[in-house]
Amino acid sequence: MKLVISLAVVLARGALRTIGKLCGRVPLYPLVVLTYHGVGGRQRPAFSRQMDVAARYARLVSAASCGTGSSLFPRLAVTFDDGFRSFRENALPKLSEMNVPCTLFVPAGFVGRAATWVPAGCVRYRDEVVMCAEELALLPQSSICIGSHAWTHADLTTLPAECVRMELSQSKTCLEALLGREVTTLAFPYGEYNAEVLALCREVGFRRVFSNLPVAPDSSETGFHVGRLNVDPDDLAIEYWLKIRGGYSWLPAAVRLKRTIRTTVGLRRRGRILLPPLENQDENRER
Repeated sequence: MKLVISLAVVLARGALRTIGKLCGRVPLYPLVVLTYHGVGGRQRPAFSRQMDVAARYARLVSAASCGTGSSLFPRLAVTFDDGFRSFRENALPKLSEMNVPCTLFVPAGFVGRAATWVPAGCVRYRDEVVMCAEELALLPQSSICIGSHAWTHADLTTLPAECVRMELSQSKTCLEALLGREVTTLAFPYGEYNAEVLALCREVGFRRVFSNLPVAPDSSETGFHVGRLNVDPDDLAIEYWLKIRGGYSWLPAAVRLKRTIRTTVGLRRRGRILLPPLENQDENRER
C-alpha cells in the first residue's frame, strides 16, 4: 500500500510540475534527507548502487548546513545514525569516492563500545560496535560532519527534563572535546521528540535537529527541525526510487491521522466503560 500511495504522489507531483511549466511557473523540489544505520559487508554493492542512483537524480548536499526550503533542482542529503564501525568499513569508501557529504550521528556515551541498546531479537545490528575516538577523529572533515545522537541513545521523551538536558549537553561536550570542533546537530534516538525536548535542544546550543519523518512540522528555510526518511541498502529499487523523489512525504499526515483515530477510539472506549447505557442509568435511578 505504501508503494502504491508513494507512486501516486510522485506521478501527481510530476504532472503538476509539467502543468506549472506550461503555465510559466518554475517547478520547485523539496529537500529529501535520507537516514541509514548500518551497511553490512554483503550490502556494500547495493549501497554503492543507491549512491549512484542518488547522484544521477539529485544534487547531494550536507544535511548539517544546507537550506531546508524547496529549490529549483532536486537535492538529497545522506545521514547515518549510531556511528557504527560498519559505516567506516562499508559505506565510507563509496562516499569518499563520490565525495558525498554525510552527517553521522553518534551516541557519545557508547564511543568504542557495543551497541547494547539494540534489542536482542535484532540480529542485523546486535554485533555492531560504535567507532572509537580515534576512528571518529580520523574521518574526513571535508565531507563527514559528526553530530550527537544523545548520550545513551535513550528515548528522550521518556526522561525528566534534567536527564534530557544531561543527555544533550554531555553528548555535545564530549564530542566537541573528542573532535576539537563545535557540534551543532543532533538526531533524536528512535526519532522521538516533543516540545520540551525541542526547547532543551535550543537551550543546550544545537542549531539543527533531526527526526525520523520525511517532513518535520516546523521545517523552514532556516531549518532548526528537519525531517528525514529511513532507507536501507536492502530496499527494493522501486522503493528507493520513490523515497529519493519525495514520494513518502505523505507519511507525516498519515501518522497524525492514525494518532487522532487511536485517541478518538480510545476516548470512546473509555466512555463506554465509564458510562453505562441510558436504560441502565434509568434502572439505577429507580433502585
